[in-house]
Parts: sequence; structure tokens; C-alpha cells
Amino acid sequence: MPYAFQAPSDYVSDYSTPDDRYFDNLVQWEHGHGPERNAYAGEGRQQQSPTPQGWVPDLSDHNIWLAEPLTVDPSQSGHWTTERGSNEPEPSSTSPPSSPEQATISVSTAFNAHTSPSPDHPPDFEVLSADDVLFSVSSVMLASASCNGFGYAYPAADTRLRLTESADVLNLVMHAAYGASAAAFAPTLDTLAEAVRRLGAYGMDARVLVAPGAPLFAALRSHAALMPLRVYTLAAQHDLLGLAQVASAHLLGYPLHAMSDAEAEAMGALYMKKLLTLQHNRVSQLAALLEQSQEFHPRTDECDFLAQRKLAGDWTKTAQQVTADGRPDASSAILRDRLAVVKRKTLCADCKAKLDERIWKAVVGWTMLPVRNITPATIACSLRPPWRTRSHRRQPRALSDCFSYAFLWGFMIG
Repeated sequence: MPYAFQAPSDYVSDYSTPDDRYFDNLVQWEHGHGPERNAYAGEGRQQQSPTPQGWVPDLSDHNIWLAEPLTVDPSQSGHWTTERGSNEPEPSSTSPPSSPEQATISVSTAFNAHTSPSPDHPPDFEVLSADDVLFSVSSVMLASASCNGFGYAYPAADTRLRLTESADVLNLVMHAAYGASAAAFAPTLDTLAEAVRRLGAYGMDARVLVAPGAPLFAALRSHAALMPLRVYTLAAQHDLLGLAQVASAHLLGYPLHAMSDAEAEAMGALYMKKLLTLQHNRVSQLAALLEQSQEFHPRTDECDFLAQRKLAGDWTKTAQQVTADGRPDASSAILRDRLAVVKRKTLCADCKAKLDERIWKAVVGWTMLPVRNITPATIACSLRPPWRTRSHRRQPRALSDCFSYAFLWGFMIG
């Protein structure tokens, strides 16, 4: 408690000199008081540090702020921060802001009052992310992309809506609603996957917004080469066939037996079967390419029909070895080198010319094979009808053959 200091009478003199008055004041200041002290408005309370003029805190309520200023660091998705001028002193944490300009606020660089992916639709309400980043968006654009009033929380104009997504995820959701590309923000695959997962909660169809040609599809396709299994699993979870086809091109040689139980469960049985069918079908088509019929040249003194039949047998053995050791992702150069071994077993120029033509057809056919998921049309073209023989002569159709063919087709297209 503050108290008034009374100097002892021994130190008081009727004729005090300036030095006496100086030392008298010095003794009083050492006790924390001046020579004269008046009571202040906070007398009787716990003494606090001096406060700015016109503002006296009341510590009976620990929350002395009526509204805390929105002060957030910009997130990785790219946001700019409006703050006070650099020449002005920073407000202390113990003093209230004297003006609204002293508070800092993080806003989206792509969705704010001055910038929008669609200039024809100015923003009319605000959305606040979980990490307090402000997005100024157009209700017209969100209404056109959502079928449930943006998660049944569609606000009225000139209002603010707070969501549970982070700024990075919400930034991708808003870009998808506007049909704009977010490539400038370089989103990670985890952020893209979370954004795709949250599209359904806000009434947006992922199969439309992640279709080939859409900005989200392009962003996910950029990760397919480095993380094909994760992209394929994401496509399987949301039935994104176009994205699964792009990712499956990088999974031709992936050992499916090495997949963990969690990965297999996340992928699902349907898309697991599609990937297995793709790998098996490419090996089967490689065998069909190498089974092309042998063409004989006219008999000569150096090469008769017996030598040509022996060369055809050597080709068959080599083709069987290539098929047995073949991988769905084998390169055309490796295939050409392995088949070229047969040319060393003959000295006939005509036979070598026929072998060159045969190898060229096999390599070109292998290069032109589809490397994406098998579609119903591809399956129908790749399957040999049961009424076709190796000589391609039409045979009478048996009713059981027709049923078998229809069942096999239906099983493959699942």
C-alpha cells in the first residue's frame, strides 16, 4: 500500500540550504516516493505499471480485450499480411490497439477484395479457415459448384463463415469451385488428397472436378511419376478412372505381392483387379505378338525349307523364353536385342531380312500396346472370340461358347 512519507524533524531546518533540500529529496526517492504524492484512481488496488493516458485496466476480469486482433502468420499456400507502417512503433502486448490499423490480418493472395480468379463475380462474403486466413469469395461461384449450399452452411451476403479446413486445403477447394488452377502454390500430394476428400462435404463432385482437363487433375498428374501408387490409390478411393489410368502407366512393373495390407485395403478390390488385369494382359499380348506366323522365302542352294523350319523352331524357343521372363514394363530396346539373337543362327540373307521384318513388327506392336487401365473396349479387342481358330476360319458358334464369352467379358469389365 502506498503511504505518505514524513521526514523526521531532525532533518528539517529553518534555514535549509540547496544542498540540504537536494539530499532530502534523494532520501525520499530512494523509498519510492517523491516529495509530494497525491492519491490516484487506483488507490487500494494492486499497483500496476503506468498505463497510457485515458485507459485504466481492470484486472478483475482477466480477459481485458473486447475482441482480440486477428494476427496469424501466412501459411504455405501463400498469403499476404497487412500491417502497420514500418516507421511506426510496434504495439506492445500489454497495451490495447489505439486504432484498427494496429491489428494484423492474414488474407488469401488469390481470394481477397482486390484479387479474384473470376473478376466478373466480385466477392460478397468472407470465409475464414481454421488457421485464421481470410478468403473473400463470390456466393454465385460457390452456388454454381455446390449442390448442398456449401455444406449446408451457406451464409447470407456480407457475412463471414468459419470452416474447419486449413488455409492450404481451403485454397484448393476454392480454386476447384472457381475452376481455376492452383499450380502457382505448388501444393503437395497430401494437401491435394485432403482437398479431394473434402470436396464431397461441400457438395462438389470429385469425378467432375478431377476429370481429365480439370486443374485439379493436372496438379495430381504431376505427382504420378514419382508417387504412382499413392495417386492410383487416391483415384481408386474416389473412383477417378482418368487419374487411375495416368497413374497405372507407371505401375506396369510394380510387384503387387509386395503391397501391404493397408495399401491393398485402401485401394479396394475393384481397382486392384484393374491393375492386375493390366499387367497380366500386357504379358499375354506380348506372347501373341511373338507368335506371328513364319514367312518362308523360295528355296535356294544355300537355304532350303529344312533350314528355314529349323530357324522357325529357334524363333519359337526364343519367343517362349522372352515371354516367360517378360515384364509388363519391359522396354522395346530390350525386346529387340533378345529377339535379334536368332539372326546369328543363319547365314542366309533372305532369312535375316525376314527376321528383321518379324522383329520390327513385334517391337512396334509392343510399343503401341496400351499402358493404361484396361477398358471394356480394350478387353473386347484383345480377347480372341471362341469361334475363331488360329487359322482365322469361321466355325459354327456353340451356345456354350457364347455364354462363356459373355461371362468372361462381364467378369473382366467388373
